[in-house]
Amino acid sequence: MIFYFSGTGNSLWAAEKISIAQGQKLFSIADEIKKNNFEYTLDDSELVGFVFPIYAWNAPKMVVDFINKLKLKNYKANYTFAISTCEANVGYTMRNLKDTLNSKGLELDSGFSIAMPSNYIILTHVKSKTSIEAILDTAEERIEEINTSIDKRENKFEITLGHFPYIKSKLINPLFMKYGIKPKKFFASNSCISCGLCEKVCPTNNIKVDGKPKWGTNCTQCLACINRCPKKAIEYGKSTRDKGRYYNPRCKK
Repeated sequence: MIFYFSGTGNSLWAAEKISIAQGQKLFSIADEIKKNNFEYTLDDSELVGFVFPIYAWNAPKMVVDFINKLKLKNYKANYTFAISTCEANVGYTMRNLKDTLNSKGLELDSGFSIAMPSNYIILTHVKSKTSIEAILDTAEERIEEINTSIDKRENKFEITLGHFPYIKSKLINPLFMKYGIKPKKFFASNSCISCGLCEKVCPTNNIKVDGKPKWGTNCTQCLACINRCPKKAIEYGKSTRDKGRYYNPRCKK
């Protein structure tokens, strides 16, 4: 079984390709949390996988919270892997994830990172279509390599740490989680048609559309609402004005 979290399709695309190649069931972490479902029964040969994006050099809080509540029946050292999608590097994400799994009596046998186009338009601009396609071509090759490693049940960690991984994951990430996520900055412009898509795609049920969308305080800053709005009507303060939007063009869901 493979558990994934995705805001704008990068991790979902990777998870879909891995699940098909490995013949594994795919579970949305956001959906499982909404259903209050944390208990699963494993077959002897079943894999356990986690696929998620990097948020400020760590796994999203939703992913960590899910794993902390996760109960795997019949777990017998089943081969367990994690894949993180990122723009550049992951810091100590895998080390932190391994510690979290160990606290649950689970092992992390392998970990991989995959470079993907960034969706974080609060700080960056969306790349050109040509650049996005080139990055995704390389990512597709990377996914094939990862599938080969999983087939062989290899114990390996192929990740891009980046410079100063301790500072990024242990110091900057907690500060980002405490001060960097400010839902009050979200708003919908007059282009909003009240279609309700932002409410539907929000993984934390943080958006309610009553005329125009309104944001609560339970935001994970996945930016699905901004990037998937069909009218580009959602903004984050002044940071996203006149910027492009991103959703993985190869993700079919």
